[in-house]
Amino acid sequence: MRLRNLYIALTLCLAVLLSGESVKLGPYRNTDGNFTVLMPGTPTEKLTSDKPERKTHIVSLASGVVHYNVIYTKVVDDHTVSEEFFQIFRNAFLLVPECRAVNLGQAVPPVTSYLGRRYRQDCNRSGTMRHEEGNIYWGKRYSYVVYVSYPVNQSPPADLNSFLGSFAQIGPD
Repeated sequence: MRLRNLYIALTLCLAVLLSGESVKLGPYRNTDGNFTVLMPGTPTEKLTSDKPERKTHIVSLASGVVHYNVIYTKVVDDHTVSEEFFQIFRNAFLLVPECRAVNLGQAVPPVTSYLGRRYRQDCNRSGTMRHEEGNIYWGKRYSYVVYVSYPVNQSPPADLNSFLGSFAQIGPD
């Protein structure tokens, strides 16, 4: 009987640990990208495009099977902030063959002088299906994609909205 009770207790503990409980988020500040966001640790940053007119970076952190990401592009010349140019940027990110995207409305939080939308998409990344949920922002000097990625067979992480809602610019464009 004791062994059975111990087995039940261990199973319950394991279920709680694997149920998507949030991890502790702490502040992360990126002065080159002009943003702050809450992250569950110290992310890595990778420069993915280094052209004279723009530089694109991926700031990412994996916490178990959940990935927290901020992709930002910094441009030399100001972008035109309009719905037309926002759609071009959004479509370049969302309309890729391996993903199916859904627009969920306005980005939360809004960023002053930026166009922003919330989205969710299911993607086949290297043979693995993952949900990606986040915000896309288009502004004068920066563009951002802030999102969380997790396996399709799991519930969204409990800290999804805390992560997305914590994104803010440090200063004006």
